[in-house]
Amino acid sequence: MSAVDDVDHTFNTTSIASTGIFEVTKDQFFCQLTKRDVRCLNSTQFANQPFHELCPSGNCLTDCQDLKRLYTPLPDKITFTNQSAYGTPPNVTLWPLCAGLANISLAIAKEIPPLEDLRKFEQYFANPNETDYLAVAAASVQCWSDTCAHSRNPEICTRQCAPVNLLQSRTNPQLAGTRECIKATCPKIDGLPFANQDIIGVGVSSSYVIQSFLMLLCWVALASNSFIARRRNRHSPAHRSSESRDSILQGISGFHTAQCFFSIPLAIAALHGNPFTTDPLNGFGLLPVSTNGFLPQIFSLTILFFNITPSWYLWFLTIVSYLLNSVIFWAVINYLNSIRGKGTALGAPAYHSLGGIESCGGLTGIGLCLQFQDDSPPAFLIQQIGSATWTSIRAAPWIWAWSTSVLLVLTVLKIYSTEIGRKLLRQLPGPRTSPSIVTIQRYLHHVSQGFAAYSLVSAIFLACLIYQNVMFFTCIRLGLIDLRTWTFGQIVAVAVWIPPVMDYLHLQTDVVLAKMYQRRAWRVSGMEQNIPLSSYERVRDQEVAKKEPEL
Repeated sequence: MSAVDDVDHTFNTTSIASTGIFEVTKDQFFCQLTKRDVRCLNSTQFANQPFHELCPSGNCLTDCQDLKRLYTPLPDKITFTNQSAYGTPPNVTLWPLCAGLANISLAIAKEIPPLEDLRKFEQYFANPNETDYLAVAAASVQCWSDTCAHSRNPEICTRQCAPVNLLQSRTNPQLAGTRECIKATCPKIDGLPFANQDIIGVGVSSSYVIQSFLMLLCWVALASNSFIARRRNRHSPAHRSSESRDSILQGISGFHTAQCFFSIPLAIAALHGNPFTTDPLNGFGLLPVSTNGFLPQIFSLTILFFNITPSWYLWFLTIVSYLLNSVIFWAVINYLNSIRGKGTALGAPAYHSLGGIESCGGLTGIGLCLQFQDDSPPAFLIQQIGSATWTSIRAAPWIWAWSTSVLLVLTVLKIYSTEIGRKLLRQLPGPRTSPSIVTIQRYLHHVSQGFAAYSLVSAIFLACLIYQNVMFFTCIRLGLIDLRTWTFGQIVAVAVWIPPVMDYLHLQTDVVLAKMYQRRAWRVSGMEQNIPLSSYERVRDQEVAKKEPEL
């Protein structure tokens, strides 16, 4: 950058706040917002700015009409040895230059700057046109109004960012009003938009947590039933615990189906949103969402496999959910790795397109926050995502690897347990008779029936579920989720678990009532009767049939 006189003139910010108007003179030729106040440059300081970098087209009006470049924190063609110097007086930045375009052209027309200064920059402000300046002024303030409207807490900036407060005339933004708008729009977190609430809204996120909780309850219910059955094995008929266990497994099967029918549509919706070209907010939110599409499903399938033989239908649903969510998972992991550690708060373009707005050229005004204050939403997000790197981006692939390994082993054992699988195995060439292959097959079959293996696998899955929920609460801590807005879709996302829960409660009520009728029958007959517990209605009907002859 060209050397400029380090002497700058501090404009009276109080008078700007009250009037919003200043008079252009030789010593007060150009004024712009800074991090501390409003600074004005004299004509000599202004003439020494690198206009060939600020306006590479040779006409600043043309460059100011490029909204994407206007709202880029560090526009192309502008070179600085220190990015923190961008926007530090007496350096002129692009947005204030475009906001003051009409005033500069007016000063040139009035021949306010000395001739030696005018020759250095006059060519960049040729052919003034009020209509064009009107469009540039409107664009320079409309973006801030829309950025406020798209933020997660627009009520704190709506008044300050109203267009009437940002313009002092049709062609000139008001510096004092713009400063108040920027102060209201650029706090650490409120200036950011929320992530896509259809994918990670308050209802959908609550549904994910409920799903993990229900998965835990399924495991606890089955483990408790097994423990109680072992203690009572000597004092109760064998079929009693079997009937109760079967009802629990039937409930888990229904819950497993509901999980798949919940995660598959969400995965299709996420794929429609193109996770390969997402943004940091939605990318970080999609990470636990995609994990939730295969981890609990494979866990419940494992529970069913160790206790019964799940149908191929359940297997098909699990594999479809796993494949769809794996595509999303790795697309998001690759994206987050690609933006991690690249660029500073000024030069990280992925963070400045959050909630892209048309009036900002597909970007937002928050990308310029660091030019006018020390804090910025992108800088805050970069810091927070960086601190959550280990608990999300680095450790999540291990969960996928574990889930994939378990699913592959279970699938091999499932195929091997079928007649078709055994026929295919017998038709394989020589290696099928290899002692190592036979040993592995026998070992896997033995492990699949072992309590120790079941306990170990369950413990790892439970730890993964805890980790997955930590990721969800990290999304809440980062403010990605709008916790106050319960739309129709968010309520439906939570209500989706009512049918499997009610179905499970119906099954357990059936068993409890059957036991009650059994105890009553024992008291009448004076001895235990091996009455099946499949339905309390059947037990009741048997009692009524016995009493009919007495009547």
